[in-house]
Amino acid sequence: MVRSRITAAIALGANVGEPERSFKRALSLLERDGDVQILRRSHWHGTDAVGGPAEQPDYTNGAVLVETTLTPGALLERLHGIEAHLGRDRANEERRGPRVLDLDLLYALDEEGAFLAEHGDEAQLGPERQGKRRAQQPRGLRGAEVVGRALGEAVRALVPELRRGVERRE
Repeated sequence: MVRSRITAAIALGANVGEPERSFKRALSLLERDGDVQILRRSHWHGTDAVGGPAEQPDYTNGAVLVETTLTPGALLERLHGIEAHLGRDRANEERRGPRVLDLDLLYALDEEGAFLAEHGDEAQLGPERQGKRRAQQPRGLRGAEVVGRALGEAVRALVPELRRGVERRE
């Protein structure tokens, strides 16, 4: 049986340790099992830490576009596993606090380009919710634009880089 492939966007962020080194390790782990292929990645961008404790370091952020045979839920589990492997402790961290690594599933598109999932808890939508999600999607927009509207300027600024493939996977 051939498993269908999905395209997904993943945001990366960190402000503890060496963010770019953490990103490189995370992306290597993401591709390790052969069921995820990184198609493109944005440049890494420095951003101010917003909210959370005062005086925390600035963040380094970026995004990758991947193709995978994993379901959105399985991909999100993989991302959380990679975070834990590289030192993130979701159970004991401060809300909006410093992060050694933050990997967020922004969206997933099926092979026809239909919007399947967006960040966080909605990564595995049941058939009844999938229909609703597609109905709520603004007409003429596909995943990247929807994510840009949903998550604001920081992600929106990265989407064009992903489309152009600013940096192909090395």
